[in-house]
Amino acid sequence: LAFQLLENKGSLPRRDIADVLGKLDQNLRGQLRKLGVRFGFYNVFMPALLKPAPARLLSLMSLIEDNQTNERPRVLSETLEKLPTAGLTSCAREALPFWLYRAAGFYTTKTRAIRLDMLERLADIIRPLLAENKTGFVANEAMMSIMGCGADDLTEILTALGYQSHEVDASTIALQPASKDTQETNSENSAENKPDEKAASEETAPEDVASQETVVSEVSEIAQGTEPAQLDEATPPLKAEDPVMVTLWRPARGNRDHQSSRGKKPTSGGRGKNNAARASTNQKSGPKTAHKKHKGPQNKMRGAASREKQADPNSPFAVLKNLQDRQNG
Repeated sequence: LAFQLLENKGSLPRRDIADVLGKLDQNLRGQLRKLGVRFGFYNVFMPALLKPAPARLLSLMSLIEDNQTNERPRVLSETLEKLPTAGLTSCAREALPFWLYRAAGFYTTKTRAIRLDMLERLADIIRPLLAENKTGFVANEAMMSIMGCGADDLTEILTALGYQSHEVDASTIALQPASKDTQETNSENSAENKPDEKAASEETAPEDVASQETVVSEVSEIAQGTEPAQLDEATPPLKAEDPVMVTLWRPARGNRDHQSSRGKKPTSGGRGKNNAARASTNQKSGPKTAHKKHKGPQNKMRGAASREKQADPNSPFAVLKNLQDRQNG
């Protein structure tokens, strides 16, 4: 893992090294943490290299390495000026390759570039929301504030990180129960308001009571004089309200980070492993299948050979047998 971090300028997508991380126990991880490695939710990186001076140096090294093999080398000064300036944690993406942003400590989507440590702050917001509701979470303003973008850009960022959106009826989302402190505060407020309500009812003037009784009697007389047909015509039919849909986000299954495979040529490692697996499978099942296929022809050949031996009297075996029979006779 340390070697891969060195080769990749101090940051690695966590999905690409899942097998390596599975072999690391807490003691080994503790040793790497002492060296400045952070095991984030989306990336494994070194926060010290995100500072302006190391980030610019790593970007320069990446450019020099690329210019050595690139037919059209980039101008170093002009290219470095397009990278995010010191202090920016999120910005619009320029026409630069993703590996150059990666060397500078930024994660890229189609239109945005976000610093790696900001992604971990986003994960800190999403994690408790998914723990409360397994069906998904709602994108909120806190996420937009950390990412420094609007709703459309946040949608693109969540999709690039491996989340999938789906719409559900708002009424099906379970409401979270209020905390104990909130319940106690509400009970205290209700207890304090009861004497005030009682006092307000006692302070109601007799004239107001009489006026209220008069209004009630007039309404009842009007209601009695109105025919049911007129009420039905005057009252419009109730319409069913359209359900309110809410967009939820949840981790997509089998979705791979777009930065893991972009710009990388396919190697024969995966194919070799698949071929080796197929070869081992064929070796296990091959003899049985071959035995079944050749079992019949072998028996036929043996039967034919035995018939030939019995039918040919001039064969050496037949002559020896005749001599033995004569000597015994």
